[in-house]
Amino acid sequence: MGLNSKSKKEVEANGKMQEPFELVSCPRGGIICTEHRAIINTEVVASRKYFFNKEYNESINELKSAFQQTTNLQEPVCQQCVELFQTSIIRSMEAIQSDLKKMTTGFFKANRYKSSLEFAKSSVDELKTQVKKK
Repeated sequence: MGLNSKSKKEVEANGKMQEPFELVSCPRGGIICTEHRAIINTEVVASRKYFFNKEYNESINELKSAFQQTTNLQEPVCQQCVELFQTSIIRSMEAIQSDLKKMTTGFFKANRYKSSLEFAKSSVDELKTQVKKK
């Protein structure tokens, strides 16, 4: 699953997942995005937890919410980070979609995930469309 670095065992062992987006370098010291980044991180972490619990629609909804939060960062100096956030969120959603596709095809397919797969596909398309409109 492409929801970044921590495995389920690491999360359970530590009890807490590391923030997906940490401030490394910023011309403004992160003053503009502190609140936005905190919300985005919270939603991405929640998405991971939902994913590990096989609550795929909730996981996708958290990623969509995180993506929408990135659109609130309008400062020109923030655009490089916004692109990074959005790209990472879309990749995570594509990973969910890929996993769902594997679970709904082949010999051991599970039809109960088909609606989640369709939701994932439409959500990925929606977010990619938003990125292209910029």
